[in-house]
Amino acid sequence: MKKFLIYFSFIPFISFSQDIIIKKDGLEIESKIIEINNSEIKFKKISNLEGPLFVLDKTEISQIKYKNGEIDIFQKTNDEVNKEYIEREKNNISSIFIKGNKVYIEKAEDANEDALGYFKSSLENWGYWSIVENKSDADFIIIFSLKKKIMADRQVKATLKTLNNKLYLETKSYTASATAFNGYNGSRAATNKLVEKYFAKKFR
Repeated sequence: MKKFLIYFSFIPFISFSQDIIIKKDGLEIESKIIEINNSEIKFKKISNLEGPLFVLDKTEISQIKYKNGEIDIFQKTNDEVNKEYIEREKNNISSIFIKGNKVYIEKAEDANEDALGYFKSSLENWGYWSIVENKSDADFIIIFSLKKKIMADRQVKATLKTLNNKLYLETKSYTASATAFNGYNGSRAATNKLVEKYFAKKFR
């Protein structure tokens, strides 16, 4: 019983006797932090405190959990974020438009606010992307276009671009007439077609 009690009284000391460096690749390093400056973190490994001094660039670090329980989270700089975005544009542009990403919606000059509202509502009901009100919060942009055709017919389409204005794709055009079945609202019917017949099939 005595050994049992001594064993458990020793656990808290082990748990809080080192700093934990967590790298962005998920690797955790048990360490003793020696110095943190503007660009680097200097530390020794807890397994060899008399050993060499290691240095990591702060851009490699996700967070540090200190032995006193405090946590430092290292945010990416704007330059890092922009660099990563440009790399995605170049090497994996489709990853910018994946499910759950944030979209900012603009209207072309030919579209009116009512039609834009129908388009946003239809996208929200679909639920594939998150619509944001500020362009700076978005992962990409959709430009919504509407044309008035003969009588009360309305034709819509959309263009998807990156934040750097790089074209990803332009949708097909969809036309709808104002009928009793759609509440005599061609714009709403056309935008629903665009989302249901194009977006919902293109992005899954």
